[in-house]
Amino acid sequence: MDQLYTGPRQNWQHWALHNFQECDFVLVLASPMCRRVGDGSGDGGRHPGLRSELTALQTLYQRHPEWAKYVLPVILPGQSRLGIPIFLGPESEDYYTVRDFTPQGVETLLTTIRVTERRSWQFD
Repeated sequence: MDQLYTGPRQNWQHWALHNFQECDFVLVLASPMCRRVGDGSGDGGRHPGLRSELTALQTLYQRHPEWAKYVLPVILPGQSRLGIPIFLGPESEDYYTVRDFTPQGVETLLTTIRVTERRSWQFD
């Protein structure tokens, strides 16, 4: 999470792109702002970090369709699938609802992470 970063000045788009390519999974937390920014309908001058991260994610997602199983839209309590950007297929692809922050509430998400084979290929 970039909010925890305390080092020297960063280019957050490069940071996001690098981390997307190195991690096993990317969790996209659904929210009205995430949907607006991901769909390109958010205020162009606001949320530049989220905009650059979702643009990088969308580019990788389109370039590497096999990566779709590693990008997990997550719906936290109080949110809905309407907060998932269109490019992540909220109507046609799986998403993971966290009912509450207990082992039972996150069971489906954690099971998916546990049973999904780690990616063996690298991005080009």
